[in-house]
Amino acid sequence: MKKLVKCINTNKEKLSLGIKILSGYFILLTAYSIFASVMQLINLEEYNKFLLEQGYSQVEITSGQVMVSLSIGILLLISVILILLKKVIGVYLFIGIQLINIIASIIINGFNPNLIFGFILPALLVYFIYRQKDIYLNK
Repeated sequence: MKKLVKCINTNKEKLSLGIKILSGYFILLTAYSIFASVMQLINLEEYNKFLLEQGYSQVEITSGQVMVSLSIGILLLISVILILLKKVIGVYLFIGIQLINIIASIIINGFNPNLIFGFILPALLVYFIYRQKDIYLNK
């Protein structure tokens, strides 16, 4: 009987405002990233010409790089939706995608100390999830 009451109470627990706000931010950012990746893939030659006109003579975006970015974006969107649905697999997927994103960024762009600043918000989301770990782990 205690397990049933605990299960019912766990399902009624609400997500914190920090998780909701950061998840909304990631959904908006990822949706924009997916849209931009699709547009880059459709107009790859024109996009590379635009980069040359802007003075980036060393940069040429390949379709493989765009596909990696698109795949990461889609998986990140799925993981954030699963986090909002209180599924633990979403948390693990989110952390895994962030690690893959770090590795892909280092491979594609090389190591840059400013890369660390891009992972402050994901770390903050993981912290908020950790503070409410009973929602995700006691099912």
